[in-house]
Amino acid sequence: MPLLSLHHVVQRFKVGQDPIVVLNDVTLSIHRGEFVAIVGPSGSGKSTLLNVLGCLARPSAGTYRIAGEETSSMGADALARIRSTHIGFVFQRYNLLPQLSALENVALPALYAGAPKADRNARAQTLLTQFGLDQRLDHRPAQLSGGQQQRVCVARALINDAEVILADEPTGALDSENGQALLDLLRRLHEAGRTIVLVTHDLDVAAVAERTIQMKDGIIVHDSGTPARYLAGDTMPAGPHAGARLPRSYALVGQGLAALTVALRSMVGKRLRSALTMLGVFIGTAAVVTSVAVSQSAKTEITKNLNKLSRSALEIKRGLTWNDPAAASIVSLTASDLPALSRLPVIASAVPMVETTARMRYRHKDTDGFVMGTGSGGVAAAGMNTADGRDLSESDIAQARNVVFIDANAKHELFGHDEPLGAQLVIGEVPFTVIGVGKKGLYDDGKPVVWVPHSSLLQRILGRNFYDGIRVYFRDGSTPEQVEQQVTAVMTGLHGRKDFHVTNTAAFWQEMEQVTMIAALAFGLLAAISLLVGGIGVMNIMLVAVVERTQEIGVRMAIGARQSDIGRQFLTESVLLCVMGGAAGLVLAAVFCAVIGMATDKLHPAITLTSGLVAFFTCTVIGMLFGWFPARHAARLDPILALSRE
Repeated sequence: MPLLSLHHVVQRFKVGQDPIVVLNDVTLSIHRGEFVAIVGPSGSGKSTLLNVLGCLARPSAGTYRIAGEETSSMGADALARIRSTHIGFVFQRYNLLPQLSALENVALPALYAGAPKADRNARAQTLLTQFGLDQRLDHRPAQLSGGQQQRVCVARALINDAEVILADEPTGALDSENGQALLDLLRRLHEAGRTIVLVTHDLDVAAVAERTIQMKDGIIVHDSGTPARYLAGDTMPAGPHAGARLPRSYALVGQGLAALTVALRSMVGKRLRSALTMLGVFIGTAAVVTSVAVSQSAKTEITKNLNKLSRSALEIKRGLTWNDPAAASIVSLTASDLPALSRLPVIASAVPMVETTARMRYRHKDTDGFVMGTGSGGVAAAGMNTADGRDLSESDIAQARNVVFIDANAKHELFGHDEPLGAQLVIGEVPFTVIGVGKKGLYDDGKPVVWVPHSSLLQRILGRNFYDGIRVYFRDGSTPEQVEQQVTAVMTGLHGRKDFHVTNTAAFWQEMEQVTMIAALAFGLLAAISLLVGGIGVMNIMLVAVVERTQEIGVRMAIGARQSDIGRQFLTESVLLCVMGGAAGLVLAAVFCAVIGMATDKLHPAITLTSGLVAFFTCTVIGMLFGWFPARHAARLDPILALSRE
């Protein structure tokens, strides 16, 4: 049985609308161990015939069998497997991958065949040593002479112990000395049992073969015939095998690591373009992660305020609404309201609220500030922790004492390095004794705030007997809705009308939380759009990379890469671009969070492990989504057209 058998093979190509017949009814059999030279002028169809023999091109008509197995029904991956394990190509222009060393170029077909890294590297080193290149293992193609590159190409063809060597004008780019050395090498391979098919237009080169086939206009016009000893099966045994293959699952791991290595080299080779490609993903990731961190920090701050106000969630104010213009003329919310409110079962206590601004003076220093009239424990209820001294007491309120609690802003503004406790602070024209100092300023703008008994503020400074509001403290188990409903009913009954409004501070903070989340979602949406634009940029660059590396894709296919191998390579590069852009974005987000934390003491955004993992997963998905189309495009390239691309 012939090793390679073509029966009435026709190969047509379309040029515009017109089909061109390149092979016309070719019938040919080549037996195992033959050395065949196919000769003919340019355009005779000899290279096309070689491509059909190498399973790079499918015949338009007719049949092609390898060891009796029909190839016309085989899929692209099955043909790639044949090229990987049975056929080795030696190209005129060498077609070595410039970014790989001699050792890596030779070992590449074994990678696609699934061989372990150690085995394929050992086999490649052995072959290169046999060809006198043991001192050139780490050299890249540009560092090798033409003859050395061609020997590397031959070693690559032998790495998987191919039984058929297809050489397309292998001496065309070599001088006479290197050309003769290559022919001697092919003769030795033939003597070792390899089947050699050599395409050339040089009859002197063809003379090295035992059988000559002459072509013209796509037709075999002369065939010297198969020597009788091959018809009898009297051939030399094939050379040593490359060794056992790894199971497919392990091979995938090795190919994945190899794809990652090639992707890194490609990115390093085009550093500026890679950096610009990653820019969109970089900015988008930083924006998304920062927005999440800020929104989480804001939510934490709001939750803290909600917890702080959980027992003082309602405030009763004069007027029907917060901006009621008639509120200033309404005399309501007096001391007579307090007992009725305190008797409600849902209320723990009711504290008057009186606020004003006044001039404050200590010795030769004076400033404007806020004066808050409150009841016992009112300072703590306002969220102010005591650094020194005490809070207002029941007796202070009952006796309308001239005592004052100051925040840190007031201490800094008026007292400086002086001890404030026991000092006299003049508010308006009335002296007050400082009994306590807060740990911080109530307002970030530095405005001083002081607290005095509401009774003292009404009698000695404002000269009136009604409050600005009443703060209601809940009992445990009471809800804001219950308290608001009962307070409204009692106050309306006392006043005979509704001349007040109830503010649910807990509800206010909950609304603030919703507003914050909506703002975070809006910002996150803009950031997501940036990520989308970045992903489109990655897809665009990967499509450019496919065009630039078309010949490389053709070489990889010729030496046994399946469509999935090619797709994996470009998909890996896309994912790597996005993941590295995302990693840089995480670093930028950390910087943003640190700056925001230093700019305000209210927000302390931080990148959590969860947000980092989500960002990594998102960038990976974006890389896969936007890398899929370029990878698919690369995987579906025609090997012949890809190899012919300069």
